[in-house]
Parts: sequence; structure tokens; C-alpha cells
Amino acid sequence: MNTRFFSIKIAVVGSGPAGFYTTQRLLKNQDIRVDIFEKLPVPFGLVRYGVAPDHQEVKNVINSFTAVANHDRVNFYGNVSLGEAIKVDDLLEAYHAVVLCYGSAQDKLLNIDGELTTKNTISARNFVGWYNGVPEDKDLEIDLNCDTACIIGQGNVALDCARILSKPTNLEKTDITSYAQQMIANSEIKKIYIIGRRGPIQVSFATKELRELMHLNDSRIKIEPSTMFEDYGLSLAQLKSLSRQRRRLVELILNLHAVSKKNLDHSPECILKFMSKPHKIVANRDTGWVERLELQRTRYDNADEFINEKSVPIDTNEFEKIDCGLVIRSIGYKATMVDKSLPFDTKLGAIMNTRGRIHGYRSLYCSGWLATGASGVIAGTLQSSQVTAQSILEDIQNKQLPSLAVDKSGYETIREIVKAKSIQVVHFNDWLQIDLLERRLGETMGKPREKFVDVDKMLDVAREKIKHDQK
Repeated sequence: MNTRFFSIKIAVVGSGPAGFYTTQRLLKNQDIRVDIFEKLPVPFGLVRYGVAPDHQEVKNVINSFTAVANHDRVNFYGNVSLGEAIKVDDLLEAYHAVVLCYGSAQDKLLNIDGELTTKNTISARNFVGWYNGVPEDKDLEIDLNCDTACIIGQGNVALDCARILSKPTNLEKTDITSYAQQMIANSEIKKIYIIGRRGPIQVSFATKELRELMHLNDSRIKIEPSTMFEDYGLSLAQLKSLSRQRRRLVELILNLHAVSKKNLDHSPECILKFMSKPHKIVANRDTGWVERLELQRTRYDNADEFINEKSVPIDTNEFEKIDCGLVIRSIGYKATMVDKSLPFDTKLGAIMNTRGRIHGYRSLYCSGWLATGASGVIAGTLQSSQVTAQSILEDIQNKQLPSLAVDKSGYETIREIVKAKSIQVVHFNDWLQIDLLERRLGETMGKPREKFVDVDKMLDVAREKIKHDQK
């Protein structure tokens, strides 16, 4: 017979999709209470700060996340940073279980000359954060007064960056930050290269993303190298060996290739450049700003390699140069390790785990990109979160959590820690006030919201809310 008279207290670190999906699943157990901790004063993580502003429909998931946050067994504590305000050990001491869901906030590097020293060479993560209002990216040093931009990488984020630089229609009616929208509107960029070291069969972007770019630019997309398909003798018959989803994407690229070959004199806005490996970024000697990207050509040994989705090309001794004024690196993310004792898979860029159970721990779990590595979309995060939550529910059912028989203090202990450090904690009702003011400000500008990009401003709004409630 179960004689427990206290709740099972679980801490979830991170309020993005992984955090909310994990919480939603955990609430299936009526004995569980969840406290969600977030380093920023505002929730929703990648949905608020990662989804492109012209993809407003994707952000509708915030409605279901809000319902979770308003659940009577859930609490939200914003402006509480793991690794600074609190430690992993603090949470393990205060809760029966802890789930790390804080995502991947570090960039993977190209490790080439000029990457970190040349001005106007930036990461896609910082560029997306800049136009989406991430506080730490609001002052990004970026100049769009150039003719040509090079985006290194061929995933969905790379295409997002290309689309935003191409000035999509009615961008000013989205929740893009006003300072970014104005700079993009006045941009002088006419040509955007989207560069990958592999071929068209191996791209990471989705058909939907490519179609959006095509429609935006009225099919002004060119494929390079122009002889690539002929060189390997690729035919539509060979595509039958590919998955249906991959085949549709490659057929779309083939069609683009055919159109671009018929219009060689047409000046494209976007150029999909395959089988080109970044070799060096060269800065202007006087200003330090990027003026050229040097590329090394790659190749496959034969047609079978060319059409294999997993193939990695080999380097050649052929090089070329692109004169450009902006370089955006978009080759992926990896997790930030807030606790050096956690087991880390450097290749995957994630915490080592089995079905969300972090190796070497009994009460510590992870979900989302922190568990799987930074790849996929929100739907994939949902799946990862459900797997982790199910592992926790099974461990509770099987009495595998060491402290399950003991009442835990939960937030009472954490409250004292953050209070001693004079940290202003933002509750979900405080966020609702921030949300209200952002929407009102956006309404005056004809857009869904105008985000606050300064943490101090967010905290000021939260303090005013508290003062009002205390009257």
C-alpha cells in the first residue's frame, strides 16, 4: 500500500519546447509537482527566440505551453540561471528528480583562418538571436551594407537566414525586432550564397524550407556547380533508391537546376553552392572587415557515392574565391556544460544518456537537444521529451529514485539560495504582464508584439506588476 502523503517534486531546467513537453507528460502522474526554472525572465525558449518571425503559425504551440504553466501543479521561476544562481547539486538536494532541458547554446566551429578574427563573420545562432530579440544578441555588430553574403551550411537555419536577408514580404508585420527589420529593409545585399561541402543528395534542409525560399525569390535561385548532375550521370531513375521524402527534395533541386541553366544571364538572388568547403576567411587589411571567402572544392569518387545520403566527399586541389561582405556560419550547435562533472559526448554535442537517464546519476535526466544533439524540429523535441518523461514515470513506478521515500523541500530551499544572492525571481503571472505590454506595443506598430530585448526592462515590468499586486 502506498503511504506517501507528500508530492513528488521534480525540477525542470529550461522553459523551451523540451521543458514544457517533458512537464506536460510528467503531469500524467497525479502525485507529481513540477517547478520550471529559466535563466531569462521570459519563457518559451526556442519558440520565442529560434522560430523565424515569418513563421508565426509555428509559435501557436505557446498556447498549449501556457496551459501547462497555468496548471495547479506547475510553477515557473524565471531569471534563475543554472550554473550561476543555482547549481545542479542544489536541485538534486531539493528535488526527487531533476530534468535538464536547456538546449544547445554554443556554436560548432569551422576551425579555419579568419573565422573568429574577421569582422562581419558571425554565427547563425547570433544572427537569429539578433533579429528575434535574444537579449545577449541585441548589440550584435553586423553590417548589411554589402553586395554579397555567404552562408556556410545547408540546413533549415541556413535557409531561414537566407530568407530573412532576402526581405520577405510583410516582415514588418511579424514579431521581428524593429531595429533588425529596419536594418534588413535598408540592406544592400543582392546576392546570397548558401554553401555546403556535400552534394544536393545530402542537404539537411527540408523541402518546405526550400519551397519557401523559391516562392519568396520568384524562383531566382541558381545551382552551382552547374555541371554537377551531368558529371555524375544522375538520372531520375537513380532517385528510386532514395526515401520518398528525400526523392521529392532532390527532384525539386533538379528542377531548379534545369531552370537556372536555361536562364544563365538572369542574376540570381540566392545561389545554392554544393561541394564547396570553406578554406579561409580573408579580412580587409585596413578595416578588419570580411572581404573574401576562399573555398576548396570537394568531389565524390563515383555516381554511387554522389547519390548516397550518408556519403562524405573528399577534398580536391581546386580552390575558388567569393568576394563578399558578410559571412554567416550555420553548421550546427552544441550544448553548454553548466556542470563539468556531467558526462558529455563531444561528437554529438549532448549529455551522455540512455532514454533520458544521464549516465552516472540516479535522479538526473535530460531531454530535447541536450539529450539528442541539436538537430530536428519541434516535433522531434516532443518525441525526445516524451521518452525522458516516460523513463522518469517508470523509475517512480519501479521505486528506482533513491529519495522517493523522503519528503523534499523543493523550491523552499531554492528560494533561500536565490534570496541570499538578491536575485529577482519572475513568476508566470509576471511574464503575463510582460507579454501584455509587448503585445500592446506591437499593436501600435501593426505587428503581433514588439519584444523587450533588455533583461532589466523585463525585470522592471515584473517589479511594477508585483508592486501593483501588493497595493
